[in-house]
Amino acid sequence: MSAHITVGYNASASSMSAVFWAAGEAAARAVELRIVSSRTGRSSGDAFVAGPDFEALVEGDVDPIEAICQSVRLAHPGLSVTTEVRSDTVHDALIGHDALIGADDRPELVVVGSSHHEGPAGSWFESTALWLTRHSPCPVVVVRSHELNERPLRIVVGVDGSAQSDVALGWAAAEADLHHIELVVVHGWDAPYQGVDLASQQARDLREVDAACIIDRAVETARELSGTEVSGLVVSQRPLAGLLETTRPGDLLVVGSRGRGAIASAVLGSTSKSLLDRSPVPVVVVRGHPET
Repeated sequence: MSAHITVGYNASASSMSAVFWAAGEAAARAVELRIVSSRTGRSSGDAFVAGPDFEALVEGDVDPIEAICQSVRLAHPGLSVTTEVRSDTVHDALIGHDALIGADDRPELVVVGSSHHEGPAGSWFESTALWLTRHSPCPVVVVRSHELNERPLRIVVGVDGSAQSDVALGWAAAEADLHHIELVVVHGWDAPYQGVDLASQQARDLREVDAACIIDRAVETARELSGTEVSGLVVSQRPLAGLLETTRPGDLLVVGSRGRGAIASAVLGSTSKSLLDRSPVPVVVVRGHPET
């Protein structure tokens, strides 16, 4: 089967941004781009709302999915682009259909748009993205911004010393190599000890030393894996805040996942929605192992 990237499209502005981001990535990787839509516009958890022009995917004089397909081909001549409008749920359309059961036809990435909308529409978009990050057998990219560069200008990856974040680090290193851009490795830590006694200070010192060891090891590993510039950054605040503070326009933010569990750095779990909701740049969630 051909290597490919799958992107979800429902005629909304955010899904359009996702399509063009995915097209740039597919062109850089020289793989096929598959644009997939769900006729039902519903997820297995009722967590997806179709865009206002979604019905035109199926009927009417305007066919948005064909129109965006043609736009992608004009922007990326030579890129293989296919489209598919499915009758099952959006979740099954993106990662649950028969083509994805076998590893031979598993996409390299699944890309979806998210939304800055408030209320039910915003919640539906966010829930779909969150569901995919927890269940997809391959890395998931959630695109929020409508002002995207043709390619990432810098890769920022969060690490915490766990095996799952090591997998994310490896993916980020390969992505930095692909685009010949800088890789920034970030470790955030927040000392819970606020006292002024000797024991509290010693505990904080130990946490600080541990953070330095984690970032040093991660940077060394990244330099072994990547031929691009690699820098490390330790931020003495909660990981989520540290990652968001580090990112800047044009970045691609990479984090690890345990699937249904929560990574030690709290990337997924209680703060996952906040990360996907607040990040101004595309977020890649890389699962540690397919079975997790």
